[in-house]
Amino acid sequence: MSYLCLDRNIKGGRKNKVAFFWLGEDGKERVLTYDQMYREVNRWAYVFKEKLGLKKGDRVAIYLPMIPELPIVMLALARIGVIFTVVFSGFSGSALAQRIEDSSAKILITAHGYYRRGKKIYLQPNVREALSKVSLDKVMVFRRLDEGWEKEEIC
Repeated sequence: MSYLCLDRNIKGGRKNKVAFFWLGEDGKERVLTYDQMYREVNRWAYVFKEKLGLKKGDRVAIYLPMIPELPIVMLALARIGVIFTVVFSGFSGSALAQRIEDSSAKILITAHGYYRRGKKIYLQPNVREALSKVSLDKVMVFRRLDEGWEKEEIC
């Protein structure tokens, strides 16, 4: 999947063409070319493989809103053969816990919040509820609200 989305397009001469255009409700905008997406996906694949020790067949739960990091994370995990489940960011903490348990995920990748219909929606209360019911090796959190696009590992 990752090859078909990125590598094939770069080899086909679309390196500098727009691959991903995102406009957030707060007016923030990101435009990524195929080359930029390729670099981000490979950077995250390296982090997941070398820094977090994920390998082919490991399982990860993704609980992210519609932000550019969502497809980047999915393509990076696919690139290294990690099985992942994407959980709708509108689900409750107990629904998240059930999906983490069903998938036997080792790591949860989430954001601390997002904008929806002009309001700030915080995911951390749902994540904390889920963590009270299941056990995970790590939780990675993308900061989306107020702090910009910094990445943070919280546990």
